[in-house]
Amino acid sequence: MYNKIMNISSIALSTIRHGQVFNTASFFHFYFSLLTRGMYRSHNIHKHNRELVVTTLINNGAMHLLTTYWGAIIQEFEAQRSVITPKVNSNGELWSRYGELPHKRYIIESLQNCYYLMVVFWNGSDIKNHVNLKKMYDNLGRFLLENLEKYLHPVSDVPNHPHFKIVKSFLGTLHNLFNKYGECIDEMRALRGIEILSQYRNSGNVLIQVKSVLASAYLLQDQDKENQDNAVFELGEKDMKFMITALEDAMKSENYHSKTYGYNVEELITGINNIAAIDCNKGRLVDAGILPVYVRGMKALEPGIQKEAANGVWVLAFEEKNTKKIIEQPDLMNGMYIHCLL
Repeated sequence: MYNKIMNISSIALSTIRHGQVFNTASFFHFYFSLLTRGMYRSHNIHKHNRELVVTTLINNGAMHLLTTYWGAIIQEFEAQRSVITPKVNSNGELWSRYGELPHKRYIIESLQNCYYLMVVFWNGSDIKNHVNLKKMYDNLGRFLLENLEKYLHPVSDVPNHPHFKIVKSFLGTLHNLFNKYGECIDEMRALRGIEILSQYRNSGNVLIQVKSVLASAYLLQDQDKENQDNAVFELGEKDMKFMITALEDAMKSENYHSKTYGYNVEELITGINNIAAIDCNKGRLVDAGILPVYVRGMKALEPGIQKEAANGVWVLAFEEKNTKKIIEQPDLMNGMYIHCLL
């Protein structure tokens, strides 16, 4: 079956070049979905095997297929904008309208195929392989950021809509690249990454909001952290509790990974620690219940999780109002003491 999967890129790309893919986009759902088979833990439990799959797909032109197909979709997306009545102003509304109109449905069906392709890079960028990460960033970093700015905002609030899913995959892939390929941070900052990603901070969907904030947090530098008026990183109670819920869900898993939220424990704690660097968030995180979760993190079996949990407590302790709560939290000071001895 994998030989068939490896041939799909050239077949689909050839179809795109012949202009047939829009009229028959739904026919290709099966073939594009095959590309994702080896990238899910449920289908391919061993990380090394998933790494082999993404490496093979990268080397066989899957990124070129994605950007070429996407370019064709956007060309059609813009060409049809002027004929939609009544006139639609926002990108989000236009993606929704295309899904509602039977004679424009092919655009949304093509978007679904692009989502299948993005699953490869979303999951693949979660594997720390420097060569693959560099190739993904070099070929897709700017592409993802530019399209999030120009064509995908505001995002649909319907989780099953391909527009929503493609935004989720773009944000998730950028988060993974920022987390695992630090060489990209300076360029992404220079390309206004914080500003672009912050647009999704106002999404009506909490999952998109948190993905936006966690990805943006990796781009923060000291001068940003001193700017307490930066609304992107001043989070409300709902956002705090959502991220803690995601962290608790990941904690319950044997492999410390949340299927529901798509993050592992270490990623979530690191992101929350970045957010806690903004002073106005420190007290809110403690009030939302982060301290008991950090205690559990320091008791985890993985050293990386222990370290990030201890670092989180250290960051929160810079807020004077948190100090007493940290001291009074059962097992927390003992955990910090043990961590200092390791």
